[in-house]
Amino acid sequence: MTNYDFDYFKDASDRDQFIAMQKNYKREKPLEVLFLDHAIVLPRKEAEKPEDASAWMGIGGVLNREGEFVRLSGIEGFRQNEGKLVFGGMYEYEGEPGYVDEEVLYMGAFQPHWGHFILEYCTRLWYYIQNPQHIRIVMCGFSCEADSIDGNFLKFLNLIGIEKSQIIDVRKPMQFKRVIVPEQSFLRDKYFTDAYRMLIECACQNISVNNLKPYEKVYFTRSNFANSKERGEFEIKQIFEKNGYACLAPEMLSVEEQMFYIRNCKEFVVIPGGASMNGVFAAKHTKRIYIKKANQPDFPADVLQIDQMTEADEVTFIDCYYKPYKSLPNGYGPGPHFLGVTKQLKDYAKNHHMKITVSPKYMIARVKNWLWLTKIIVIRKYLAITNKINGKRV
Repeated sequence: MTNYDFDYFKDASDRDQFIAMQKNYKREKPLEVLFLDHAIVLPRKEAEKPEDASAWMGIGGVLNREGEFVRLSGIEGFRQNEGKLVFGGMYEYEGEPGYVDEEVLYMGAFQPHWGHFILEYCTRLWYYIQNPQHIRIVMCGFSCEADSIDGNFLKFLNLIGIEKSQIIDVRKPMQFKRVIVPEQSFLRDKYFTDAYRMLIECACQNISVNNLKPYEKVYFTRSNFANSKERGEFEIKQIFEKNGYACLAPEMLSVEEQMFYIRNCKEFVVIPGGASMNGVFAAKHTKRIYIKKANQPDFPADVLQIDQMTEADEVTFIDCYYKPYKSLPNGYGPGPHFLGVTKQLKDYAKNHHMKITVSPKYMIARVKNWLWLTKIIVIRKYLAITNKINGKRV
């Protein structure tokens, strides 16, 4: 049973909302698998119709031999998109689809985004693990060149036994002798399954690292690449670094290195987002510390599922955000986020006997970050006024 520490929330209402989100996410019901003869796989395309507005990942997926869209091939939404698909849907296309006389396994959507990949795009591949055979894998790639899956995405697939030569990146409608469509083994805000755990374990068991030294306490930083969306993490990172935490930038590590460091640490500190999804690789009972960059309503539910799935004993959330303007951030992903050494972080450091020294330069940095946020507000208001004036002129 995970013990959650709520002492470092700024607002009691955030804590109450968080408690309301807790439930048993473990799914016991067997996962569904469809075997569709002469099915067509539609490539991903932007949603254009108003009724598809929730499909922010796009539309596409699998059609059965009667030309009907197969909902299981989509990705179910949650919260504001409850009951809708964030990926998937039928659309009209011209000409006859190409034909491939093979049985294939449908992986689904793919874009080169690590958080979405690990929690959404790879989640049907449990079927490949349970039914080992040399079969082609079909994906609907977007936001990348065709057949360009590489780096940590391809390495993860290699770890579960899939080679690049097996992957078919559908960029035009294609019909196959048979398409196997497994249900997702992890669905955000809904469930995780033993099949997903087995998928992750398979990858972890096959990592090969040489001469790597494990760290007892690991901090995954976003400070190298998140400056367009957030400011202020650098000073937070420095505090943990001075208290014996190994501060690592996940984008600079191979997937095997990420797995190794997380699986062998006893404490894992991270800002929730793409990097925190690496928590799926953690060993049982690893302590988690989440550096919150936004208030509770924007907080990803994914970490609750991951904590539960990996049987974390102790989880702490620390509010490290400032919110001087009600209109910002726009959302958890797009930001912008203004972080800093808050009272809550100072209280945590004090209660856990951490050394904390704030340089006089920190106040200068904090003012600069506030000016950065203010500039965004001013620019947006200017653009809104300009658009309104231009609209009146038309």
